[in-house]
Amino acid sequence: MSIPLAILDALVLAGGESRRMGSSKPLLLWEDGSLLEATVRRLRPFFGQVWTVCRPDSPLPPIDTPVVYDASPLCGPLAGLAAGLAASNAPFCFAVGCDMPFLDLAAITAMAKRLDSCQALALSVDHYVQPLHAFYRADCLAAAQRLLAQGETSLKALLDQCATRIVPVDTLPNARQYLRSLTDVDTPQQYLDALKAPRP
Repeated sequence: MSIPLAILDALVLAGGESRRMGSSKPLLLWEDGSLLEATVRRLRPFFGQVWTVCRPDSPLPPIDTPVVYDASPLCGPLAGLAAGLAASNAPFCFAVGCDMPFLDLAAITAMAKRLDSCQALALSVDHYVQPLHAFYRADCLAAAQRLLAQGETSLKALLDQCATRIVPVDTLPNARQYLRSLTDVDTPQQYLDALKAPRP
């Protein structure tokens, strides 16, 4: 079953503490704006709505998206995902970090074609499951809220609780395209490498 992206929403999680980077990742310079703006810009033409999810005290650049604040700002990306799912009315949301500047529409669209009979869909690379750059059905919210109430903060714990389809990247055609789409920048060196990388 192929679900058009236009009826789905995207959640850009921007509430991390950026400890390894040493400075706020949403504000890092990228092209003619910031890293967060670039991520939003890549998603906006294709999804029904793009939401930015962050802590109430997160510094943000000027962005033209609704902003949703984590109800539990110290509970990691699981709290951010829960806040985004609660705000959205879409049947599925595509969740990414704000530090993924090479998002690839073809890869995301191919993932959306596999959403039948599952609550969540995520890619794996060398058996490591990528909980961001993943789709979550609206009813994942209940499981996320239960986990948060138990003190859990991991998105992987949510994937374990839901009917999740894990797709190994190396089984897909154009695996290199998916790997580029999954690229994030967590450290200053990764950021510098990304700045030097050729644009698609």
